[in-house]
Amino acid sequence: MAKLPSFRRIAADVLAKDYPDLAELMISPLNNFMESVTRALNKQLTFSDNMDAQVITFTSDGTFPVKLRWDRPSKPIALWIGQITRVDGATVGLSTAVTLEWTYTGQIEILDTVGLTSSSTDQHQVTIIGVTG
Repeated sequence: MAKLPSFRRIAADVLAKDYPDLAELMISPLNNFMESVTRALNKQLTFSDNMDAQVITFTSDGTFPVKLRWDRPSKPIALWIGQITRVDGATVGLSTAVTLEWTYTGQIEILDTVGLTSSSTDQHQVTIIGVTG
């Protein structure tokens, strides 16, 4: 992978010598753009801000389907489980992998959290990342 360039700004006097009118209009927006891209590519890309993806947290209590709002223009092709915690703060203590059974009908419908036992007294917060393709 390529490294980021070492320069992040263009000095106004470099462009102003040959193009004084252009320099005044271009330097500030160009430098803002270069600094933003450099920051983003320096390990600051996020799913929510930089990809056609959405991070969603829902409560699983054993009642299905769980209907979740999908705000992206393209439909999701995959849902990844990011984190599972118990609502009451107790240790989750999973003994098997958890997967999602889901469908998309204009919104995400979680049909089951396979491997996660939930009930009205044993509730879990599940954070997922939905991505489009």
